[in-house]
Amino acid sequence: MQLRLSLRLLADFRFFFLIFLHLPLLAQTTITGQVVDSLSGDGLEGASVMLKREGKTVTFVRTDKNGYFSLKVERERNDKLQGSLMDYSRQTIDLEKDDGNIIRMAQKSFRLKEVRVLASPVLQRKDTIIYDLTHYATDRDNTLKDVLKKLPGVEVAKNGRISYNGKELSRFTVEGMDLSKGQYNKLTDNIRARDVKRAEVVNHDQPIKALRNRVFTDDVGMNITLKDSVRDRLVPILRPYFLVGQPTHVGGDAAAMQIGKKKQLEYTVQYDRTGRDMEG
Repeated sequence: MQLRLSLRLLADFRFFFLIFLHLPLLAQTTITGQVVDSLSGDGLEGASVMLKREGKTVTFVRTDKNGYFSLKVERERNDKLQGSLMDYSRQTIDLEKDDGNIIRMAQKSFRLKEVRVLASPVLQRKDTIIYDLTHYATDRDNTLKDVLKKLPGVEVAKNGRISYNGKELSRFTVEGMDLSKGQYNKLTDNIRARDVKRAEVVNHDQPIKALRNRVFTDDVGMNITLKDSVRDRLVPILRPYFLVGQPTHVGGDAAAMQIGKKKQLEYTVQYDRTGRDMEG
């Protein structure tokens, strides 16, 4: 009887011993480190540090003013850390290396070109680039689209879709509101160039406030701010056309917009004096 009890206790001991060996792999640990410039060694503030597991982002955090970060995770083997920051190339390191988890990030090759641009009214705040549109707009520009085509890093395709550094916008807002629901081509055509104040390009854009700094995204968003003189005012826009031919075409389109931070309205009307179907 005592022998059976001893064997059973020994088996239970082995079972719990095996569990104990695997606990360090399952227990939550704190990973600390620093993101630095590869040349100067200075800490980089506002960098995103992501824990990568089999190519997927498990969690992320941003660095403090000195480039330090701290992550609490259930660590697994082969986990990696990836650093991301505007104007820097992404850098990935292996967690198993005993080097203090220092992520050394190199500036992108086009950094020198952007330094020249920064002499003009372009500001960077962490993941946000702010363009002073009044600096780029001229009397020759009729619409917001004309001005956006001049911004460094911004591209406007023939179909009106906007990209920043080769990545198409996932969200376009005016005064913080999405009036177009993703169909912003007419909006950029109807907003007058002389009415715009600045454009904000947001990298890692997260439209849901409750998820900001919690759920990481690779999306890019843009917000347009209007001048105070036109905000919340009804602004008419008229674009007539006159085409000589057989028959001669006379027509155009008109729009009226009222855009503010709490209310946005847009009315569009097309007219044509040839009798042709405007839906066609």
